[in-house]
Amino acid sequence: MRKGKIVLSIKISPKFFFLFFFLVLNICLFYKTPIDKIDFRELFKLLFPTLSIFFALFLNYQQLKFLFKILFVVLLTHIALSFLFEFIFNASIFSKSSDNRYYLTLLGRSAGETALAFYVLYVSTFYFMIFNNSLEKNKNTLLFLFFMVINVCILTQSRTWILVFAIFFSLVSIMGNLNNYKKFILYKSKIIILYSIVTTINIVYTGYFNILSQRMSHSLLSGRVEIWQEYQKSVGKLSPVEFLVGKSLERKTLKNEDKGIETSDTHNMFIDISQTYGILGCILLIFSYLISIFKSQPNLSLPIIIAFCITGFVMSPFKVPYLFYTNILLLIIPLLYHRRVSHPHP
Repeated sequence: MRKGKIVLSIKISPKFFFLFFFLVLNICLFYKTPIDKIDFRELFKLLFPTLSIFFALFLNYQQLKFLFKILFVVLLTHIALSFLFEFIFNASIFSKSSDNRYYLTLLGRSAGETALAFYVLYVSTFYFMIFNNSLEKNKNTLLFLFFMVINVCILTQSRTWILVFAIFFSLVSIMGNLNNYKKFILYKSKIIILYSIVTTINIVYTGYFNILSQRMSHSLLSGRVEIWQEYQKSVGKLSPVEFLVGKSLERKTLKNEDKGIETSDTHNMFIDISQTYGILGCILLIFSYLISIFKSQPNLSLPIIIAFCITGFVMSPFKVPYLFYTNILLLIIPLLYHRRVSHPHP
């Protein structure tokens, strides 16, 4: 370096830019919203998972793996305690709703949240085995979980999670470098026959096909389209700045008395985020996550991301208060795999 000259090179990571933008945006929205109007419950639903994912973007492979294991153990414990709660206080394995859908009380307020928990359990267990090179040794466990998820979906009658699980399983099965996984369906035919018999009994006992045919007579989008139309109307009332970066942290209620609509649940993750942080905030949040896993091999990251996005179009997977951590667990898996590929560790 020449005397009297100082060369300063600053490399700003896109992750820092997105984090800075997100923090400034939240501060501005908080400042604009009267304290008694802030919906802290709805804010927590988006803010906590988003900040957690931003935090995960800065972690290395070992740190991410530790976080993954912690959340995985939390999920296992949560499900075990939920079964114990039902057994002690309800003298049964599941609770039953007024519309004949089974669920675990401690997993959430609806049957859909029970299905979500078991879907995440299966996905995280599969990747846990991948990361620990133990997929071949644990075929029985994976097979048991596969049929467990199917039976839970039957009991909960959750059309969304049946669809998501089918999409995830199909994508993982057809993508490369997972030949062991493709073949595990053929593994130990006697065990599969036994599980299939149990599943058939479950279908007959619950009258699943009759119930499903009744539910399928109503479109998966029934009621949702009307809510989305009300959202479109509400967008027309926003200023250009509010459309881009959000209006406030108040609860956004969509209301139409003629159609009997009054709800703050848009049944759409992207609309949920846009309502709070604007369309620009939504795009930047998604983009900041995707660029962090862009180099990872698609066979292990795409099934999670595609299934998650499809879920996001028909519901908001960010749940409070019980299962707020499950989507953090799902979304750090592609990050963890990217770190594993980019910086191999033993």
